[in-house]
Amino acid sequence: MSGNENKPSLLPIEEANERLAAVLTPPATTHSVPLMQCLGRVCAHDIHAPADVPAFNASAMDGYAARGVDFTGGQELKLVGESFAGHPFTGQVAQGCAIRIFTGAVLPDELDTVAIQEDITLSNDVIRANPAPSPGANVRLAGNDIKQGAKLIQTGKRLNAFDIGMARSCGLTELRVYKPVRVAMFSTGDELRTPPDALAVGEIYDANRLMIELLLKDSSIEFTDAGALPDEPNAIEATLRDLSSRHDVIVTSGGVSVGDADYVREAFETIGTLSFYKLNLKPGKPLAVGRIDNPDGSVTEFFGLPGNPVSTIVTALLILMPSLEHLCGANPVSPILPHYARVIERFGHRPGREEYQRGVLNMSESGDLVVSPSGDQGSNRIMGFVDANSLVRIPAEHGALEVGDVAQVFDLASLLNRLS
Repeated sequence: MSGNENKPSLLPIEEANERLAAVLTPPATTHSVPLMQCLGRVCAHDIHAPADVPAFNASAMDGYAARGVDFTGGQELKLVGESFAGHPFTGQVAQGCAIRIFTGAVLPDELDTVAIQEDITLSNDVIRANPAPSPGANVRLAGNDIKQGAKLIQTGKRLNAFDIGMARSCGLTELRVYKPVRVAMFSTGDELRTPPDALAVGEIYDANRLMIELLLKDSSIEFTDAGALPDEPNAIEATLRDLSSRHDVIVTSGGVSVGDADYVREAFETIGTLSFYKLNLKPGKPLAVGRIDNPDGSVTEFFGLPGNPVSTIVTALLILMPSLEHLCGANPVSPILPHYARVIERFGHRPGREEYQRGVLNMSESGDLVVSPSGDQGSNRIMGFVDANSLVRIPAEHGALEVGDVAQVFDLASLLNRLS
């Protein structure tokens, strides 16, 4: 028997996300919040319009309102009043009469047509329309924008400025949304320090926690920075236990590989159950995902991200953020569709694992999309992301992408905005 036969197969990223979508439990706790606090929150119930918007027939133009039949033939109409937005005409308009009316103003019940002011001749409070408007012209009927009872927003919709504006136009002052998902994160490593602490020989500043916190900056997430822990199994286990009692999700960076000082996975398995470990992905192979069943009956999801910065970012973009979108209660988002671009500089790759390299996507002078690497693709180099605007997918079975090949490219902005 070969040694490889005992090794677990690496999980494809699509299967990992499918497994997570099947087991992650959306939130059940909701609360009502003022509209100004709803941006980016996830709607927790279907919202129906309580009334027509507008609630009255209104003019769509500045002009003159009368009965449609009175405008025909260019006959003269007597001007008997005015209707301004917010200041409607309050009398009755007799047959053969008209009123001056402005955009958005109430149209009296007995009138049904507005002639635009450019088509009107006015003389001594008498008007004539030339040409005559068609009956019903330039009128917004009650409910023209929103009909009473219409579904405005469905459960699971992430609320944007337009949703909130629509709710305000219906007179709503607050909406019921899911409570934010509580996410805690810590890094592990004896070498990690946080500025402004000085660095000793062999130490580095930990940027991973800050990057993940910023990636998860969202009104549907409450983020707790639990700091950097030393490579001490007891301290890691104690922190996991403490955080699980108060959070819905724990994210870690580092300590999930197979090194002698990688204790996170081992500590997690003393209190939780691992769902899967190791992806068919480069960078980002050592990803540990599982859950902790807490004594009070609650569940805390666990995402053990790799420690190398690029691996941390890639697994956060491709696995963590889609999972959090589900945990926030949001409806499944449309898949982020790739661009297809012509390679203008070689992307090195050895067959074996699917790889996502940082790329620079541009449009050539001839109008087609072209892509090139954003420098050295080492998994320790954050700089590769600073210069990149895309991720270039190289299938597991594929070799290097050579100049002239067509590559599948994912826009980084779309991946980064998944939670917004």
